[in-house]
Amino acid sequence: MDDMQKNKLRKEIKNYRKALDISEKEKMDKEIFNNLLKIGLLDNIKLLLTYISTPIEVGTKLIIEHCKNNNITVAVPRCGSGRNMQFYYYDERYLKRSSFGIYEPDENKCPIADDLEGAVCITPGLAFDRHGYRLGYGGGYYDTFFEKHKDILSVGICYHTNIIDSLPTGTYDKKVKFIVTDRSTEEYDG
Repeated sequence: MDDMQKNKLRKEIKNYRKALDISEKEKMDKEIFNNLLKIGLLDNIKLLLTYISTPIEVGTKLIIEHCKNNNITVAVPRCGSGRNMQFYYYDERYLKRSSFGIYEPDENKCPIADDLEGAVCITPGLAFDRHGYRLGYGGGYYDTFFEKHKDILSVGICYHTNIIDSLPTGTYDKKVKFIVTDRSTEEYDG
């Protein structure tokens, strides 16, 4: 699969997600959340790194609310130049829309999360394969982040319909340790 095929797959998955019935999407998001709880990845952690979901992504609202209700600190990403991504402590009052159209923390009002020891990272993906690799949006931010922070437990969340047999991988592509869907949970040697 070359870049043109990857872009075609990205477009197909985005169109699938845009066409999802809202109640069906909410049901699948809730099942993903429930499956995440079942495997205990949010038990006894102090810091969760997660994205703020857009309408076509697996929703993270339930995950963030669960953390707030259980004294788990949440940090969300801010993308910078050179595929540099840093996480800042989440405060919904201080979010702003980025040039990518996603909500990010205001770096002038939210402190940077600089101690990431023991953190779990909820990792977005348009698709994942059966080996733990992801098809992201093409920016390379998460792969670069995981290269720098190899000890962080990475958890991909995705709809079961967006799991494919195999994705082409390059030198910089990083596997996630777990993939949680609305129907299953898989662990990999990430």
